[in-house]
Amino acid sequence: MHDVAEVFTGDVPYTAKADNPALKEELLDMEMAYVSHHDIPDPNLTLEECKLIKLADMLDLVLSSLEEIKRGNNYAKELVENGQKFIQDMGLDDELMAKVLAMVMEVKDGS
Repeated sequence: MHDVAEVFTGDVPYTAKADNPALKEELLDMEMAYVSHHDIPDPNLTLEECKLIKLADMLDLVLSSLEEIKRGNNYAKELVENGQKFIQDMGLDDELMAKVLAMVMEVKDGS
């Protein structure tokens, strides 16, 4: 549900929002208006749940970028590197990090 308003705004890349705070703020305002207009309830997520959602987003970025590299898109290499660095800096416990690394290796190896 955290991305439901993107049906209205589109999924604007993180880098575009990071490089343009005014755009980030405008998108947030648009998303909040969409959520309010459609009476979408706030899921009241815990910090741990928010962290897992961010992990899922970053893992999706890394895995889909690895698929792009397999298709010949070498521009996606930087996305993989940045996504992996972000995940490594999240401070995940060893068990979860092992699962993340296994998923990444599975896609890299084509298994």
